[in-house]
Amino acid sequence: MGKTLLEIDEDLPGLGQFYCTPCARYFHDETTLSNHQLTKDHKRRLRTVSEEQYTQAEADLAAGKTREVLAPVNVLRRPVS
Repeated sequence: MGKTLLEIDEDLPGLGQFYCTPCARYFHDETTLSNHQLTKDHKRRLRTVSEEQYTQAEADLAAGKTREVLAPVNVLRRPVS
């Protein structure tokens, strides 16, 4: 597996080169990153990230927010004969 070189940032640990995406954390070196990937917290985060995420529509339905679709009021109607 090839290592992707990230943009160097002097303000981040390890110049921003050792980043754990699921945990959103930077590490000082590859050894620390490898040790982190063996921890329980990292494995738990991987499990939650791999689950299907809720959509905004599902969240609105769960909160009781429904969108009522009404017929347009300004529709020209023909007189009934």
